[in-house]
Amino acid sequence: MNENNAPKEPTHTPTPATTPVDTAPEPATPTPDPATPDPATPAAETPAPAAETPTPEVSTPVTAPAEAAQTESAQTESAQTESAQTESAQTEAAPTEAAPQNPAPVATAETPSTTTPDDKSQNNASQDKKPQDRKPQDRKPQDRKPQDRKPQDRKVRPEKKQPADVPPFGALLTVKVKGIQDGFLMFDAGLSVPAALSLANAGAIANANNNEPPAEGTQMAVVVDRYDESRKFIRVLAKEEEEELTEILGTVRAGDIIEGRVSGLIKGGLEVKFETIRGFMPASHVNTSRMKDISVLLNEVIKCEVIELDRRNKKILVSRKNVQERERKDARKNLILTIKVGDVRKGRIINLTEYGAFVDMGGVHGLLHVSDMRWAPVAKAEEVVSVGDEIEVKVLRVNTERRRVSLGMKQLTPDPWKSVAEKFPVDSVSKFEIVKLAEFGAFAKITDDINGLIPLSEMSWNRRPMKADEVVKVGQEIEAKVIGIDTKRHRLSLSIRQTGDDPWKGVEERFEPGKTVTGKVSRLLDFGAIVELEGGIEGMIHISELDQHRVNKPGDVVTIGGDVETKVLGVDLGKRKISLSRKALLEPVVAATPAVQKKKRTKPLRGGLDAHFDW
Repeated sequence: MNENNAPKEPTHTPTPATTPVDTAPEPATPTPDPATPDPATPAAETPAPAAETPTPEVSTPVTAPAEAAQTESAQTESAQTESAQTESAQTEAAPTEAAPQNPAPVATAETPSTTTPDDKSQNNASQDKKPQDRKPQDRKPQDRKPQDRKPQDRKVRPEKKQPADVPPFGALLTVKVKGIQDGFLMFDAGLSVPAALSLANAGAIANANNNEPPAEGTQMAVVVDRYDESRKFIRVLAKEEEEELTEILGTVRAGDIIEGRVSGLIKGGLEVKFETIRGFMPASHVNTSRMKDISVLLNEVIKCEVIELDRRNKKILVSRKNVQERERKDARKNLILTIKVGDVRKGRIINLTEYGAFVDMGGVHGLLHVSDMRWAPVAKAEEVVSVGDEIEVKVLRVNTERRRVSLGMKQLTPDPWKSVAEKFPVDSVSKFEIVKLAEFGAFAKITDDINGLIPLSEMSWNRRPMKADEVVKVGQEIEAKVIGIDTKRHRLSLSIRQTGDDPWKGVEERFEPGKTVTGKVSRLLDFGAIVELEGGIEGMIHISELDQHRVNKPGDVVTIGGDVETKVLGVDLGKRKISLSRKALLEPVVAATPAVQKKKRTKPLRGGLDAHFDW
């Protein structure tokens, strides 16, 4: 290839495209072949690839005429192809005025690409990034967050197109009847779009025309409702219908209370009719409490509060629950001012809780605590009352600021604690029934409203039981002695062991300190052993008094049920305790002390004496 026709290295500075200049090719090297074409032929215009590298001259054999003709035609075709490519390149580069100022380099077979490996790696890296990892400027418009998108990237909702000559809502129009089309009475209003009245709302016009639609060309007055973009006409209302609607709903506002008749049961609630206007009442607004069957209100005239009012579409949303809540609130304000402490009122149980029951007294709710249901202890409110019960209660406390009322049932009956001391005086013995067990004792039924407590310490003289069920059972009838009554705190104490003689009387004389007694081991504790001396009298041997040597466990020395001989150390009549010792009866053990042997001296003495010399 000729050096002048070789492709030039592209530069980064863009320059306008120029028309390539033809250069004269070098003359071909003559060969001795007579069949070689003349240099003036078109084949000589295209430089041969072999011209770039000089080759040594060799003798070329004479070819046949057919081969020479083929060679000539092949060279002619290649020359024509190359010239055509040159002309197309000139044609593309000719309109320089229409080319952009900064054209981007195009990679072709003759022009190498200007994209460097670094640019490719950056482009690949930006494409490989996830949308959330890309910077806002690297993201595509659909991948950007709404706050990162530019205004031109965001979708703009098309605005509703409405003809400019459409009158506003409520305007009065004089129109002419054109006919009936698709359920609408069409009018000519003299505007760019026609007007239409739904036949369902043309009752007032039909009534004025003997129940028939007006004839074509009839002139009448209508009121503008809205522009129907889908049907391309103006929806209107009959003037008589608008006047009737204004008369019914002209002064009604949201929050007003109106009366209506329940005309039907529809999905999700009730249909309420207010003269000729129909409203809707959701099922959740029928009553303050949930009703299983709302159809019981059909054909009933009820008071409703207007929640929403769409006068334009003649839609009303009403609520009966809000009216009930208003009435209850007003009644509560007035009623709570009339309630006084000590009043007796009737009420209905509406709810039960862990701590009592709530009573509805005609709009005012009061709390009946479990401790005020009966004089006897009550564990749960369900034991006395149930939801829906009609009861009489007495007002105990009233807080008008916080609107709280405390009630009581037991206060309506005489206080049994005022007469219990007369029926069951202290030190009297009677038979009672065990009704409940507790960790600290057992409860016995004194009367229907009073229970007495038997502590664990008052169940037996022999020993204090760990649990009440070791001595008594629920439903068992026992004989007990009344040992205390507290009418203010409503408490009565009983004792089972005091119904018999006290075995501790004269115990100081029978068990004098220093006396040797024999008993039976009844229990073993971590710190000693309990020994039964007589019926109802026990003593304890401390672990340090079991033996003369150190004892780790009392079971290493004595066993339960075994007899043991002990010595009385002391008696505490107030605490009802007797201290015993087994160690005091054992002979003291004298340990023999071994003779101390003198260590022999291993080092020699000074002066030449022997270390083993016995001095």
